[in-house]
Amino acid sequence: MRIFYLRDIANELSIEKFIHFDLDVITYKSFDEVQHLFHPDKLNITEHIDNTPIFGYSYFPKLSIINKICFELENYLTNENALNKKISNFRPLNEMELLKIIKERNSDLFYSLPTLPYNKNELVFDPATYGQYLGGLPNNLYSKFRKKHTSLSHIVGKEISSGRVKPVFQKKPSVLYDSKKIDIVNLHIHSKNLNKFKPYNYQEIIS
Repeated sequence: MRIFYLRDIANELSIEKFIHFDLDVITYKSFDEVQHLFHPDKLNITEHIDNTPIFGYSYFPKLSIINKICFELENYLTNENALNKKISNFRPLNEMELLKIIKERNSDLFYSLPTLPYNKNELVFDPATYGQYLGGLPNNLYSKFRKKHTSLSHIVGKEISSGRVKPVFQKKPSVLYDSKKIDIVNLHIHSKNLNKFKPYNYQEIIS
């Protein structure tokens, strides 16, 4: 529903381009600082499992892109409902699973934002893994397992677990790699403990 709501609001208000992310995401860089990293003709979005987009951070540069994605979603959900049920064992496919299907069929509509400090990436985005490592998972009975959570199913999780990269938070998030410190544009805080990760200059930002 989120994707259709975004389309409807953007069209209703004639918003040609916009940034979107989950409510438990904090950003540390302005649009001006990151816009050069975006593809001008695709949905720029983070990816936490191979070919599985997640709204850790996304940028829609054109209305036509989200209109096309929603068209493909509607076509899939309407014309292939029986297939959906067979694939999901009668469990409705979630947002990420649906976006993965659309991406596999229309790869030209998607651009994966850099999430690892390789290939001379000057900045990286957090799909979910950096925030889970630094902030843990939501409160539960097994709270001692909350901090420094990594999932080997995540693209970034594999690299953290291997020791090749290490996320740190010192007034702002960054990732250590090859004796370098690369800034992280955003943090997807699944623990919902947003107060702990406020930007150091947040009072200036909201003033």
